[in-house]
Amino acid sequence: MKINNPTNWETATNYIKRYAKQIEALFPELSNVELDITTMDSLQKDGTNPLSYEERSLTDNKPRIYYDEDVVKTITDEQQLFALISHEIGHMLAHYKQEKREGVEGEIAADNYVIKLGLGKELLNALILLKDNYNNNRDTNFDFLPNMSESYSKTNEQLNSRIEIIKKTIKC
Repeated sequence: MKINNPTNWETATNYIKRYAKQIEALFPELSNVELDITTMDSLQKDGTNPLSYEERSLTDNKPRIYYDEDVVKTITDEQQLFALISHEIGHMLAHYKQEKREGVEGEIAADNYVIKLGLGKELLNALILLKDNYNNNRDTNFDFLPNMSESYSKTNEQLNSRIEIIKKTIKC
């Protein structure tokens, strides 16, 4: 797998050095894939996801992982960021394997990819940190806006489910 880092994010550079060969060994179906890791623009930011995966960039038809510089600052442990990058690559792997999983099922499948790389504990800690940050920064006005309140509840519920499944999987 070829991973490009056009914004020179140091964590992405370190990730590439550490995991590129391991990813190719574990998942040979990704060996011919070229992937960019780059910053989100303001239209993509939603304030909750530090990273997201897009199967086809509008500019060059290449898969891309975007990271939100503001949210990524919440997580200072590089190994936890590696786990989040790996989670997004897990979504890419599912796409290449043509596994159609949506919602929490797709998130859990991507989490399992992270666990195979040996970063399960780091992912668990990152998700707990993100959940706590999300809960602590939640605007109390959401209660007056049904759609936002529902979105908050769904995100929180999904994070809780993923955290519990990872705990069981890595026997924590």
